Amino acid sequence: MARLISPLSIIILVAGGIYYFYFFGAKTNFGYVNISGQQYMVEVADTDEERTLGLQNRDEIGEAQGMLFVFNKPGFYSFWMKDVRFPLDFVWVNNGRVIYINESVPVASNGYYPSYAPPEPVTHVVEFAAGRVLRDNIKVGDEVAFDI
Repeated sequence: MARLISPLSIIILVAGGIYYFYFFGAKTNFGYVNISGQQYMVEVADTDEERTLGLQNRDEIGEAQGMLFVFNKPGFYSFWMKDVRFPLDFVWVNNGRVIYINESVPVASNGYYPSYAPPEPVTHVVEFAAGRVLRDNIKVGDEVAFDI
């Protein structure tokens, strides 16, 4: 009697499932942010779930890379460093301009999670590894363009 499912068929089926999940199952959007002529590749967080998770539980973010948080309407959105493992720079954006910057926001310690918010409403926030703002001379008033 012939076997209906061979071990090779099972391996192919499992490998196919892993391939599908890896390339199609997990939603990760990437795009580009241009700040005063400097282009950065960013991971786009445009859902509540993605914005809540942010850069938590990651060990690093690449050079000239960041995470772009996109909001549907201007607001006073606050951020914290819960489970973020490395210091960050926050670049707060509204109407295509940098309106505020938090540099070298430290990782949380002793269970204390301060929150950070802009002084006026924003539609986007870009997070970079700490030091990027200083290295690239990003400043309030800089023009910002998105390709997402």
